[in-house]
Amino acid sequence: MTIFFLYFLIIYFLVNSTTTATCNFTACNTARISCSSNLDCDCFSLTSHSNVGICASAIFSCASFVRCNMDNVTCSIESTVCVNSTRCGEPICYPLAMANKQICPPKTVSTTTLHTTAPVPTTSTAKSTTKSATTTQKTANTTKPASTTTQKITNTTKPASTTEKTANTTKAASTTIPKAANTTKVSTTTIHSETTTGGPSTTTKACSFSFAPMVSYSAGVTPQMIATGDFNGDHRADLVVTNVNNDTISVFDGNGDGTLTIKTSYATGRSPYGIAVADFNHDNRLDIVVANNGQNSISILFGSVNGSFTPQTELSAGSGPWNVVIGDINNDNKSDIIVTNSGNKSVSVYLGNGNGSFLVPKTFAVGFFPVGIALADFNNDKHQDIVVTNAGDGTISILLGAGNGAFANQIIISTGFNAWGVADGDFDQDGRTDIALTYRDINEVSILFGNGNGSFARQTQYSTDVGPWSIVVSDFNGDNRQDIVTANTGDDDVSLFLGASGGNFASGTIYSTGQYPFGLCVNDFNGDGRQDLAVVNQVDSTVGIILNICQ
Repeated sequence: MTIFFLYFLIIYFLVNSTTTATCNFTACNTARISCSSNLDCDCFSLTSHSNVGICASAIFSCASFVRCNMDNVTCSIESTVCVNSTRCGEPICYPLAMANKQICPPKTVSTTTLHTTAPVPTTSTAKSTTKSATTTQKTANTTKPASTTTQKITNTTKPASTTEKTANTTKAASTTIPKAANTTKVSTTTIHSETTTGGPSTTTKACSFSFAPMVSYSAGVTPQMIATGDFNGDHRADLVVTNVNNDTISVFDGNGDGTLTIKTSYATGRSPYGIAVADFNHDNRLDIVVANNGQNSISILFGSVNGSFTPQTELSAGSGPWNVVIGDINNDNKSDIIVTNSGNKSVSVYLGNGNGSFLVPKTFAVGFFPVGIALADFNNDKHQDIVVTNAGDGTISILLGAGNGAFANQIIISTGFNAWGVADGDFDQDGRTDIALTYRDINEVSILFGNGNGSFARQTQYSTDVGPWSIVVSDFNGDNRQDIVTANTGDDDVSLFLGASGGNFASGTIYSTGQYPFGLCVNDFNGDGRQDLAVVNQVDSTVGIILNICQ
């Protein structure tokens, strides 16, 4: 009787709730129909009713979820539902917040919706084998400002037409805004050995631009994000990548000629996502910070001799830490850490003491499902501000810094689409900081032009290939204008947009990558003074180097 009643309750809420998309599992599974326009979503069948499913994010770590109770029906965790997971090999308690229709908008399969609460972490599977010892340092989260200001971006310039992609072809440009046009598909070479990420521009001379075919290197299991720096002091760009499915990072030495050598792997917390590098203890060696999405923590690994790293020191974070950036937000010449917490609508700010330790983190409220983050001065007061992409509610959050480690309550800017990746730059060269965003649901990159006071005047959008995620900004062709690259997970390529006058961009050129390109970074990997590209290919577990052959 109890199980029957639970069956009834689940079906009742599926039919009558209004915030989380469901799907017809039989139709999705047999007809191979996607349940959402978001390619990262999939239809998971309920254990209580095999024909009914939730259309939910498929990017998660099995280790971060709890198995359903033995009857395979009930979940004791609030706001979860028991679903079948082929990848995890068992029924799991899936958080309804990750099946929200704003994250997984309905496509061709009819959907109903469920009522849900807060978002939760997501990622991939598996455990590592050899792990370093772990030092744990727990800290508590504190204050959260409440009130917000809301803006809406108007005067949006959007592409007027759409075109289909064909291999080695040219894409037609829009009549108003350039589409991902003049597409050139570049072939890929693969080498087995491990790799990762990006850095500052040294390009000084304008050139006729092109990227070389990508050369790929084997990485860990399901690599996610990458970062770059000189870890061993040889004045060559090295890389580090997070490996979601075996809870490690892999560090690679750059050889200075565009090739990489496998260095070693180090243990992190569960499901490492975002990664960044800085010198946290002022010993003139780069350290690494990782956001552990499946463990609600961050890991810090301190640089040691010859490019090696100490075992991780773990600090508490919010729910589902996704991405991480480094800055000096209180102007004390010490590196601080800022993390997006995808599961509880917040960012955590860790003020550095300069000796490798950090103050108790403060949390600041942002929007629903915060993922991307960047630091810049948006109101020209010489203090670092924060921009966060809220991938669940079609907004971004701006937090204006006071210069002492504190931030004003968020300014919510409605963009009209769910943004994921974010980068900053001065694209129209007016001395005001602008923002570039990726819209995965509509396959576009968007430029928001700054007014210099923390607000933004207009939005211009350009077509990418399918599923743009990460985004980087650099001057690739040496013309003193900033260019943009997006990683397009659905088409296994990157889109390059060369900057033009007035904040405009040339039509996007397409370069092939491995399967499901995710993280991006920029650095000069072969010492020729040109900015090169590194990309994480998640499905085939490789990292690719795409050299700039600008002449």
